[in-house]
Amino acid sequence: MISDFETRLATLLGTQLPLPFTGTVARAADNDTAHGSEPRIYLGAYKIDAEPKGFGGNRSVEAPGVSDRIRVLSATVYVNINVLPANNEDRRQQLQGIEQLRYLLDDESFQTGAALIDTGDQGFRIDRMGVLDSVIDVSNAPNSDRPPGITLVAEGVFWPIGVSGETGVVIDEMRIRGVLVDLQLGSPLPAISAGGSAINIEVRVPKLSAHRLGGDGSSLDFNRIAIDLIQAGGQAGTGSLAGGSAGTGSVRLIDIVSDTAAFSYTPPAEPITEFLQVGYEDGENGLGKVIKQFRLEVG
Repeated sequence: MISDFETRLATLLGTQLPLPFTGTVARAADNDTAHGSEPRIYLGAYKIDAEPKGFGGNRSVEAPGVSDRIRVLSATVYVNINVLPANNEDRRQQLQGIEQLRYLLDDESFQTGAALIDTGDQGFRIDRMGVLDSVIDVSNAPNSDRPPGITLVAEGVFWPIGVSGETGVVIDEMRIRGVLVDLQLGSPLPAISAGGSAINIEVRVPKLSAHRLGGDGSSLDFNRIAIDLIQAGGQAGTGSLAGGSAGTGSVRLIDIVSDTAAFSYTPPAEPITEFLQVGYEDGENGLGKVIKQFRLEVG
């Protein structure tokens, strides 16, 4: 988690800073105020602001080096990076270390977190990183409130290395469909007589679209509608529909041409009130979500 981020950052800075700071970077410890024969740079997180959970509760992501989605802590981490000069040097070496750190951390690969990416499960992913401020001790007083250095702000997600991924049923496919304008008949229905001839019906479908979202994000062929007949009580209709192609049961699948779906309705031998259902094809040649019903009065 954040300790893993500290370790990776210290390792990376230690290898990329120029001499005399190469290999002098380490994570902070309790005795990091002692001067030595070489300059020393030590870093450590001093503040962690966890981001509030948004809609959906716990956040889970596909983390680098982890095969399954895992629950993560989304946080902003504040890191002090302090510079100590060698025991025979002064604040000029401190300033040199600070400016070298600022120049290195200003690189885009650090700002985007890309420089920190390594193989395997790292326990963190940094999305944004930048220097907040720098402090230089002009007086060089040994007991200053804050040692000379910089404050780094890193935003990202963190998790325990090796944590188990999410379990449960995998969603293989999502079907998304939408109608932007209400369906309308192309022309008013004529009087329908029991036992009479078939009548032609046109349904205007101004805007219709659909997608099937799966592993490959492929589109579902959806330039057609599904139609069926029912009675007032929900029983199957007694008239018959023709046109397009046969779907499951009594469903007909009607292609949309120039924003119009055309088919015919043959009334039954006896007077009845039934309803023409117009909806989405459910992806398996059946009637899915019903968009609109048209009342058919057979006299």
